Amino acid sequence: MTLSPIVDSIRKIVRGEVLEREPLAKHTSYRIGGPALALVYPMDVEDACAVIEASRRAGARVIVLGHGTNVLFCDEGIDAIVMKTTRMRDIRVEGRRVWAQAGASLSRVLQIAMEHGLSGAEFMAGIPGTVGGAVAMNAGTSAGSMASVTRQVTVIESRNGLKVTHLAAEQAGFRYRGTRILDEGMVVTDASLELAQGDAAEIRRRTDELLESRRRTQPLDLPSAGSVFKNPPGCAAGRLIEEAGLKGACRGGAMVSPVHANFIVNTGGATASDVLALVEDVRSRVRERTGIELETEIKIVR
Repeated sequence: MTLSPIVDSIRKIVRGEVLEREPLAKHTSYRIGGPALALVYPMDVEDACAVIEASRRAGARVIVLGHGTNVLFCDEGIDAIVMKTTRMRDIRVEGRRVWAQAGASLSRVLQIAMEHGLSGAEFMAGIPGTVGGAVAMNAGTSAGSMASVTRQVTVIESRNGLKVTHLAAEQAGFRYRGTRILDEGMVVTDASLELAQGDAAEIRRRTDELLESRRRTQPLDLPSAGSVFKNPPGCAAGRLIEEAGLKGACRGGAMVSPVHANFIVNTGGATASDVLALVEDVRSRVRERTGIELETEIKIVR
């Protein structure tokens, strides 16, 4: 039996699956997080709009989730509807343009780009997220970012009524690890990426090179949410943390990775409270030592 009227109402209007009181630890790379009011898999833009509208009428928050690779949910769970986009994952290639829905994985986008001899998406190698989250936060590495390839984004706006809008790249407000999309709470439904025609062998070589670098320099054997802190201007957060002597520092089951200091890993049974306590330990030590205030890159949802 359903515990919440809003879950009943959503079930009646969406075609996608609706899971009530679903533990979010099952849906994040950290393997941490209590239950949501409901977790919903929209099948398309219409489903997503219906979820947002029903939630607004009921006064419930909507949290958008892809693969959950850059998020930390609280241990107690959240009184919100989590909309997981991973069943909206179509990808289409038209010349040098790759159109992808929000729930398509970056690894799949890269694979299809390689199959078509398209260059420019190699920076996605090893990034575990989905197109929607990657566009919204302008995900990337030193090899490139979503801002460098995104030409148009379709979003659901809900500030002044619900509407689907197409944004050109310059309207998205791309910046380091952020966008206007993120600032204004828009929901990405799909994006059009422009790549370049390239040599298939060279694209494969560069992709393999980047994957090997990630395997060598990042703790891929333990659950994490990737880089915890944004790089301050002119320096690397990982270097600041390492120079503060914090590699291997622990709080409960959470540990600053000995492999890469800007990763906090779940060594087994870590809670959100453990991770947050370690985040504050790191911030405090770096602040005392350098005067620099580290800003989190992961999204913390309470």
